[in-house]
Amino acid sequence: MNRYKNLFYFAIILVLASAVALWFRPHGKAPGEVLILCGGSMRAAMDQVIERYKKVSTDKVLISYGDSSEFTVQLQKTRKGDVLVCHDPFMPWASELGLIDQSANVARLDIVIVVPKDNPKGIREFKDLGRTGLRLGLSDPTYSTAGQVEKEILEKVDYGPSIKKNILLETRGHQALCTDVQIGSLDAAIVWNAVAHQWSDKLLIIPIPTDNIPAIHLEPYKKSDMRNINVTIGITRYAQGNERVRRFYEFAIAQKDIFAALGFAPVKE
Repeated sequence: MNRYKNLFYFAIILVLASAVALWFRPHGKAPGEVLILCGGSMRAAMDQVIERYKKVSTDKVLISYGDSSEFTVQLQKTRKGDVLVCHDPFMPWASELGLIDQSANVARLDIVIVVPKDNPKGIREFKDLGRTGLRLGLSDPTYSTAGQVEKEILEKVDYGPSIKKNILLETRGHQALCTDVQIGSLDAAIVWNAVAHQWSDKLLIIPIPTDNIPAIHLEPYKKSDMRNINVTIGITRYAQGNERVRRFYEFAIAQKDIFAALGFAPVKE
């Protein structure tokens, strides 16, 4: 009887020890995993990259989605994260802070105009958004990089004030803006090209050429000209020497076709 009692107590101790180990396990990856920090705008693309990677590798990949700027701050504070996937201006910023060992551009984000398929307002170019009575949706610059870029452009072009008068809605979510255009609550909206691509069967996409717009620099990220918003994959300094991380990185930066198929623009040479 004592023997069984001892086994029982031993089993209880093992269970408690396992629970304690799980409770105190540091936030992030388990041993042998590659931890990817990915900005939300790149989620659909990176999901496909990882699914493709699983077909050629047994390496374990863990991905966390969130805000690119928050991930940069997180890397500074926690030093946890092997691969950072983000758009400008955050990779140049992270590199300047000494957080990135190596990086490569894989695609580009552009802001575009979306209107109903039949384009009842006859919008053809950016300045047409200043027409009287137009209902326009933009990204909220408080929360969105796209919104900050749009705000800067409107400050730099002479027809900016007329466009500002037509802003009916500012929101963080580009999907919500596309929905509002599709159901008729808005006449037009400005969103990322990759988001607009998801609505290409329902909405008309009108490019916004930025070649004639003066350089756009957001505070405090002065190194990035936001007329050309690169999507970049980088190895963090905390993953140096990790062969699993390098294998994934080399694979991921070669998957530009996935980004192109999802509506991202190609990298400018």
